[in-house]
Amino acid sequence: MDMLDLTDLIRSRAYQIWESEGWPNGRHVVHWLRAESEIYDTTKDHAPAGKAAKQTKKSGGKSGPSKPRSKPLRANGH
Repeated sequence: MDMLDLTDLIRSRAYQIWESEGWPNGRHVVHWLRAESEIYDTTKDHAPAGKAAKQTKKSGGKSGPSKPRSKPLRANGH
């Protein structure tokens, strides 16, 4: 699925949630995150099986990054 398609689905679902709650102000982030979670939960069930298998093969069955970062980031971002 294209990223624009996902964004449109999330936007539409967030709007539906907002309407169902009576059009409250200041809850747009909560509505977006809830919609995003719902959409991703339904779309991950339809992901091609081959893609997941390839990712597992590539990483050798290990989880996490294969190479640690050489320098940790400082609090100021440098």
